Amino acid sequence: MDAPEDAMQRVLMTTPIEDVRQRIYLETREMFADRLGITTQTYRRIVDRDPSVSIETRRQVAERLNTAPHLIPELIPPPSENLLRQIGDEIAEDRAERERIAEALADKRHDEAASRREGESRP
Repeated sequence: MDAPEDAMQRVLMTTPIEDVRQRIYLETREMFADRLGITTQTYRRIVDRDPSVSIETRRQVAERLNTAPHLIPELIPPPSENLLRQIGDEIAEDRAERERIAEALADKRHDEAASRREGESRP
C-alpha cells in the first residue's frame, strides 16, 4: 500500500483537508495536526477557513502534505477586500453595459416597427 505522502501526490483535484485526514491519513484531528506541525486549535481554524491563519502556516501545511496549496480549498487565502471591490465594480459595469445594449435594441425594434407601420399606411 502507498504511503500517505505518495497518495497525496496523486491528488489532482481539490480535496477538503478533512477528507485528506480521514481518507488518506486515517488519523484523529490531534494526530493530524501534530503531523502538520500545528496545534489542534490551528487545525480547527484551517478547517473553519479562518482568515487569520497566516500564509506561512498554510504553506507549511501544504508542504507537510506534499501537495500544492491550491489543491486543499481551506489553504487558499480569502480574497482581499480590494479584489472583491474590483470584482463588484466590474459586475456593475457589465450590468450597466447590458442594460444600455438592451435599451438600444429595444429602441431599434421600436423604430423598425414604427417604420413598417408607416410603410403599411402609405397608399
